[in-house]
Amino acid sequence: MIPEGFAFDSITGLLTGTPTQAGSFPCIILALDSVMNWYTDIIYEDIIVVLPTETGNIDKPKEINIYPNPFNTVLNIDIARPDVQECQLEIYTSNGKLIRKMVFSGSIKPDLSKLKNGLYMLRVLDSEGKVLYNERMIKGS
Repeated sequence: MIPEGFAFDSITGLLTGTPTQAGSFPCIILALDSVMNWYTDIIYEDIIVVLPTETGNIDKPKEINIYPNPFNTVLNIDIARPDVQECQLEIYTSNGKLIRKMVFSGSIKPDLSKLKNGLYMLRVLDSEGKVLYNERMIKGS
């Protein structure tokens, strides 16, 4: 099933479009060997769709400080907004899988030493679930 608002190009393998429906959608990709004309791989993953209106600010708000980037073991997150008492931090893999969720107030220094090196997406939400900020972070050694 392709999420509403998307189109799949079987020639290029690209999923394009503008989402109209948020959620997690199962996706099965079959890789066809064009010479032998048989399937060589089957990949099953979920596609995580977040509506553009829910992704938060494009520009980094001055009240939110996430550092260092890249990080090794510990990440520092400081939220200095008087209107936000409690926040939620979500950490996703580069393929959209939620791997950590934490609730905090003001600041947090999560130990992320057990994560593999690579690209991660961090999302900071307020207590009502509104996205305050998204950040791509790199875990290095």
